[in-house]
Parts: sequence; C-alpha cells; structure tokens
Amino acid sequence: MNAPGRAAYPISSFTWVLMYHKPRDVAKNAELVKFLKWAYANGADAASSLDYAPLPAAMRTALTRRLDRLSAAPK
Repeated sequence: MNAPGRAAYPISSFTWVLMYHKPRDVAKNAELVKFLKWAYANGADAASSLDYAPLPAAMRTALTRRLDRLSAAPK
C-alpha cells in the first residue's frame, strides 16, 4: 500500500458492470453500451487528471469487443 517509487502500482479496486446478454429493455441496454464505449474511449484522460490509473489500451479494446458481442449492442 502506497509503495514508494515511480514504478509502484497505485491502490486499485474492481468495478463490475453486469449486463444481460439478451435484455428485456433493449433501448436502455443500448444506451448503457454507448456510455461504456464512450467511457473506455475517453476515460483515460479523466482518470489521469483525477490521479487514477487509466485502463491499459489492450484492456479497453477487449472490453469494447465484449460489448460488441451483446445482442442489444448498437451497431
């Protein structure tokens, strides 16, 4: 915790987003997917400015691809 040094990894925690693959409310699910894609694409700058570690680019790509596989994801 709070390890010294430039290469020390900051304290972190997990955030989970649970979504139905086939949701009842497709429109609401589509809006959530759009928001999450926006957050993955634009959140790195905000994270850094708030002293959070941004997600690595490979992770953002993997998460975006997972969102694309949802049946209610906007195309």
